[in-house]
Parts: sequence; C-alpha cells; structure tokens
Amino acid sequence: MLLDPTDQFIRNIRSACDLDGKAVLEIGCGSGRITRDLAASAREVVAIDPDPVALDRARARVAGANVLFVCSSAADLGLAGRTFDVAIFSLSLHHVALEFMDASLLAAARAVSAGGRIIVIEPGDEGTLIEAETRFDVGDGDERRAKAAAQEALRRLKGWTVDETVRFCTLFHFQNAADFLENLPPRGGPPGDALRRFLEHHREDDRIVLWAERGMALLSRVLG
Repeated sequence: MLLDPTDQFIRNIRSACDLDGKAVLEIGCGSGRITRDLAASAREVVAIDPDPVALDRARARVAGANVLFVCSSAADLGLAGRTFDVAIFSLSLHHVALEFMDASLLAAARAVSAGGRIIVIEPGDEGTLIEAETRFDVGDGDERRAKAAAQEALRRLKGWTVDETVRFCTLFHFQNAADFLENLPPRGGPPGDALRRFLEHHREDDRIVLWAERGMALLSRVLG
C-alpha cells in the first residue's frame, strides 16, 4: 500500500500552521507516516502511540535525531510537564475510547504552550476507501459513531474554539486485492467476491486507487 502519495497531509498541516523550528507533539503516530514529514520541518517531534508494534515500525521508518517516540496513551501523555507549540491528533481521536476522549483533548491542551495550536485530523464520510471499509467490514469498519463522538468532544473542550475545519482528500494505492486485504484485513469472515469486484472497478493501470476525505480541525485558545 502507498499512503497519501501526493502528500496532502503535510501540505495541509503546513498551510494551516508554521512548523519551522517548532516543537510538535503528535498523538497517535501509528507507523510514522506523518511523523516523517513533521520531522522534516519541526525542531523536535515527540510522537506517542499506545501500540508498541506500531512504534517499532515507526522507529524503523523515521530515524531523525529530532524525533522521540513514546509508548503512551492519549489521555495520559506522561511527558513530565513538557510543552509544545503544536499538538496534532493524526487520525487518532476517534480511536480513543469514548470515555477518554475528553481527557485526551485536555491532556493535549495542557501540553500546548500559550499561543500554541491543536490540530485534529479525522476521517470524513466520503471516499471509496471509506465506502469499502463500511460496506465490506474491512480495516476500521464502520466508524461513524466514533467519528461523531470525536466531533462532539472537540466542541466540549473548555477554553478552546474550533477556528476552522479544512477538508481535503488523500489517495491510497494498492497493488492488488491481496495488498488491500493485508493492510485492511476483514473484521469478520473471509472477503467475498463483491469486495474483489469493487476493488477491480477502481483499478487504474497497474494499481487499485482509492481515496478518502479528511477533516482537519484547527483549534486555538479562547482569548479573555
């Protein structure tokens, strides 16, 4: 799988926020795809994730001296009072258990210095990748309830306001159905022919091309 070959994540983040020379906290770094791009501009990136296997992959992918990977939950960052210019949730807030979403946002808010920003990137509702996950119960499956809960949590964050939500789309390239299923495995039984027909319908030359909408919420502290 080739994720975001046109680099829409970092393009949109950089358009919204100056990263040059900044200290960045990435919450939910996964295997480090976005971490790598953040580290190319930021002074330092502290990237956290609760999954040690994902962190091992991230460390193998991103070897910059300005990157620190920490195994930690979003609700309990465990960073001993460190502060950052920007905190970024990388498609991660909706993966936090519902009862911990508010605490995760509060932890990020406490970690951001005065004048800093919180950026929350979440899956949208449109896109052939999202259609595949929802219709065929692969990958993350139907995330509509979790995504709605994440948006509600953003509105509840006291002392902060959502200044803007930017919509953009990312591409996903798969070599074939096997590559797709390796990266987005079925959540239930084996995949049927309907999924394979869906994927072949979206074949372009030597690859299967899917897309997904993303929503990037830009938060700042309420003045006064």
